[in-house]
Amino acid sequence: MKRGILFLLLTTFWGVFVEAGNNKEVPVSNLRVPAYPLVTIDPYISAWSHTDKLYEDEVRHWTGTEHSLTGVLRVDGKCYRFMGKGEQALTSILKDARDEEWTAKYTNTMPYADWYTKEYNDTEWQEGAGAFGSADMPHVKTEWNQGDIWIRRKFSIEDKNISKKRLYLVYSHDDVFELYLNGQMLVSTGYKWRNYVVQPLDAEQVKSLTAEDNLIAAHCHNTKGGAYVDFGLFTDDEMESFFGTEAEQIKVSVLPTQTYYSFYCGPVQLDLKFTSPLVLNDLDLLSSPVNYISYEVRSLDKHAHDVQ
Repeated sequence: MKRGILFLLLTTFWGVFVEAGNNKEVPVSNLRVPAYPLVTIDPYISAWSHTDKLYEDEVRHWTGTEHSLTGVLRVDGKCYRFMGKGEQALTSILKDARDEEWTAKYTNTMPYADWYTKEYNDTEWQEGAGAFGSADMPHVKTEWNQGDIWIRRKFSIEDKNISKKRLYLVYSHDDVFELYLNGQMLVSTGYKWRNYVVQPLDAEQVKSLTAEDNLIAAHCHNTKGGAYVDFGLFTDDEMESFFGTEAEQIKVSVLPTQTYYSFYCGPVQLDLKFTSPLVLNDLDLLSSPVNYISYEVRSLDKHAHDVQ
């Protein structure tokens, strides 16, 4: 994991003390909040969970900027991620331009309506190397600046077990973008520009893939500024997805100075407490640049377990 920083490491940098606690019962609060406070030292050093479950997205600043904070509990050798998303470890089936240049047919002239189907005749299109875009963008091999570009990338798949795997489309675009896999529309963005979005494929989309004669077709319209198109297909990296298993969040409760979470991590329960000592009648405590994270692990099956 390139960006994933383990929970215990990052907390020391932020002045957050981690300790085993005595959370016998998690207090109940009916407060429904738009974001859950985790670390609130001051407006500059603060971290929040913007999702209902602590592991559904990266921990973020209140402005939305990512403050990567990952929590993992290892139980009898198996890891359960209870906080943060972590960088997804992927293996390429169809490489994008970050790994190597790729070849495709392209045109800047509006084609016939069925240009995204496998049956379309693209013999009059030019051949170029991806990524496609303006010279100021990364990994560009074929220059294209303004207006429209249509791209057809044909490929084969050697993996015979591809239908049993979880697949992801990874794509970048600047600006308006649409993409098709074997004639099925997967992406239609409107006026946006994004880099290396990871989009899971559903079962029907995976089923459309064959050993040979597959096609990804894309169209991008650039209005102004930088132009860019890059895409590929990926699957989970079985050797590197250490933290892929999520814990099961069973409870969250927000109180004035504390946020409580509870999780099932296999045969154990993890209780987690974030404390910001914002006590107005103790100015020394209020001004200290320290928050606390306490935790307790208990067995659910009354057996002993190796927990880290």
